[in-house]
Amino acid sequence: MPSRNQAQAELQRLRDQMA
Repeated sequence: MPSRNQAQAELQRLRDQMA
């Protein structure tokens, strides 16, 4: 289920942008 993996990847990207 890449649904959870996709959500985590998006969250990590958002955190990287907010860094």
